[in-house]
Amino acid sequence: IQSTVLVVGDAKLPVSRELLEIYSSFFASLFNGNYMEKQPGIFEIKVVQDDFVWFIESIHQRTWNFSSMDRALQALSYADQYNMMYIHRRVVPFLKKNGLPSNKIKGIFVISARFNDNEEIIVSIL
Repeated sequence: IQSTVLVVGDAKLPVSRELLEIYSSFFASLFNGNYMEKQPGIFEIKVVQDDFVWFIESIHQRTWNFSSMDRALQALSYADQYNMMYIHRRVVPFLKKNGLPSNKIKGIFVISARFNDNEEIIVSIL
């Protein structure tokens, strides 16, 4: 397994390049594109929010513990941002089971539309 390092703020995260490439066309493009990284095998991720380290670790462990609705919504946002349908399929059941906060429904619909999952979300609301 080829190892790569993602730099997120001050943190350096060793990751499986192959695993991220399988789950995300964004990472496949990042790792295989002709980008000039500072050091070979090290890629900086600049625009991230809270819980990105948890998100990447969860991908590698293949376990998803959504301890809060905010964490689930953040994972859904990352699934959208990094084009990861696999992750989206893990978040939607949690959202359906726990109910959607009324102030977040519009944003959830926008993201879910990109994954063609609005029907599943609508049914869970009704």
